[in-house]
Amino acid sequence: MVELDLRLDGDGALKREFESALAVIHLTGPIIVTTLDGGMDTGRASVGLSFALPSGECVFAETSLRLFLLAAKMMAAKFPEQAADI
Repeated sequence: MVELDLRLDGDGALKREFESALAVIHLTGPIIVTTLDGGMDTGRASVGLSFALPSGECVFAETSLRLFLLAAKMMAAKFPEQAADI
């Protein structure tokens, strides 16, 4: 299971990763987000994120639904004016 590393101050938050990467590919979508019933070893739901790279390869990352929802709550708390109309 992929650990969810939430960085609420995004400006410069990926500098270290970008500097050490062989290449940075900026994708604008589509990013597929899906729920996976029983995706966790405990039987709880997980969330999958998938996107296709220009090379034709596909990246799939998975985390728990609980962590994904916690991240959404934290982002909504940081930007309440944008979360209010959801």
